[in-house]
Amino acid sequence: MTFFHSDLSNADISRARYLRLLCWIRLFALIGQIAAIAFAQFQLKLDMDYGMLWLIMLGLVWLTAFSWYQSGQQKLVSETAYGLNLALEIVGFSILIYLSGGATNPFFFYYLVPLSIGVATLSKRNAWVLSGLCIAIYTLLLFEYQHLALFDMSHGTTVSWKSPHILGMWMNFVVSALLITYFVSRMADQIRSQERELAIRDQQQREDEHLLAMGTFAAGTAHELGTPISSLTIILQDFSQQIGLDEDQKSELEIACGEVDRCKTILQRLVSAAHSAQNSGSRLGSVAELLDQLIDQAKNLFANAVINLDLTQSIGELQLETDTALQQSLLNLMANALESSQSSGSSKIEICARPMPEDRLKISIRDFGEGVPSGVLSKLGKRLVSDKADGLGMGYFLANASINRMGGQLSIRNLEAGGAETLVELPLFAGADH
Repeated sequence: MTFFHSDLSNADISRARYLRLLCWIRLFALIGQIAAIAFAQFQLKLDMDYGMLWLIMLGLVWLTAFSWYQSGQQKLVSETAYGLNLALEIVGFSILIYLSGGATNPFFFYYLVPLSIGVATLSKRNAWVLSGLCIAIYTLLLFEYQHLALFDMSHGTTVSWKSPHILGMWMNFVVSALLITYFVSRMADQIRSQERELAIRDQQQREDEHLLAMGTFAAGTAHELGTPISSLTIILQDFSQQIGLDEDQKSELEIACGEVDRCKTILQRLVSAAHSAQNSGSRLGSVAELLDQLIDQAKNLFANAVINLDLTQSIGELQLETDTALQQSLLNLMANALESSQSSGSSKIEICARPMPEDRLKISIRDFGEGVPSGVLSKLGKRLVSDKADGLGMGYFLANASINRMGGQLSIRNLEAGGAETLVELPLFAGADH
């Protein structure tokens, strides 16, 4: 059983650096503690359990060496391991204090050093756990410790926890620990929040630059392919009008003309998606109207498409902030679903829209194809990959970028009944009455 729970797994690399800095602090503390014990044993000749003291010091030296080794490895340092490391140092130091006067030892304020480090680098929950551990141990040392004459603070009264001096020191420590935990943890949370915002902005900027490059590449590719595709269209039309062709040849020419037209449509979709994803103004619109409009466009692209739309009664009251990029992305997802269904001999897809808690909207697009290979599934929308033999997954990539820009999420999963389901989560307009 551990007292610590990892809440900030994305900071594992930073904790490795914190652990390395902590080792330097421990090194100076160990030098001071070893010098103090040696001075007490050989110069002052105080009555203490030196065998146990040196054993604890050996344990703290080992902990420091292990921490140094761990911080230098390529492995990530989890918050659980980092928190337990600090807790072990506090427990080891507490045993030293127990053997050398307990609450009467003025060096007990060293507790605030690992506490401050822990509060600044751990999550708020674990920071309070560490603070509670320090306060509990020091409170216990008010009652249980080995007396040391050097730190006698009886002031003419019986030495006990009732001593005003000892109680004052305890109250001072408790107040200091609570203030440090409260204010430092709040400041650390604010710093981490700012770092996350900066990371999100940096990621957004990289995505925008990537989209700009993709748009330029798509426009250039479409321009270069436009001329040969148009030439192929003219040549095929000329062939189809020649005399003497049998029915099979005419049928094959019609199929070829259709495939060339399909290539032109795909290029147009690609260029439209790339350009619209770069920059477009947002506007409010009804969820139901948006889906109806997109379904009509999808049916224009696929003449035999059968699209079943399932909406709740309250969906018509909901409003969504959209732009051209988002609309084109949803259309591309529908088109991909139709293509997947057609590859398995079906022309059917199902679209379902449901409101979710916290003003969110979930749109599911189910196809009846063969599903997405597991090796490709986790990469769709993040890298230029596809389950199609001649595809690059560019539509998914652009859709993922556009949906993320609007504060949404895109995910794809295979269904046990067959086919795949594309899930889109989008934030609803906060001012909508629903």
